[in-house]
Amino acid sequence: RVGEVCSLFNIDKNILNKKMVLLDDDLKQQVVLASAIISKPSILLLDDCFSMLSFKNKRKIIKILNKLCKESKMTVIMATHDLDLVLSTSRVMVISNGRIVVDGLVKNVFKDREKIDTYNFSLPFIVELSKKLIDKGVINNIYLDERKLVDVLWK
Repeated sequence: RVGEVCSLFNIDKNILNKKMVLLDDDLKQQVVLASAIISKPSILLLDDCFSMLSFKNKRKIIKILNKLCKESKMTVIMATHDLDLVLSTSRVMVISNGRIVVDGLVKNVFKDREKIDTYNFSLPFIVELSKKLIDKGVINNIYLDERKLVDVLWK
């Protein structure tokens, strides 16, 4: 199972013989995440675990987690301040002052301009950019996917 998880994360098995203090922060975080899924948990709780990862590795880990969710029916509950990561998930809850103020599918929550403006929470970059482009009359919709927004802008 260790070999399988190392392969999934594209981690060289030789690092298993190294002390954690000798690994860079990015690799340490990947090893910690990999070790968390070795036992095939049905629910994985993550608390701001992406903060030490590079942008490239954040995307890699999100793809891995999405794959595990689909293939092994694992549920991932992630607390994060990095809302750009939230766009890669299916559901989002926003907590303010200890209360859930928003709960819904990502594709609905960030496209609901009224809800976004009411709770005044930080937005993923692509949503913020979409809002500004709407205000300038350049586009008509909030986009959650950079590629789709670029395609619309190029037309």
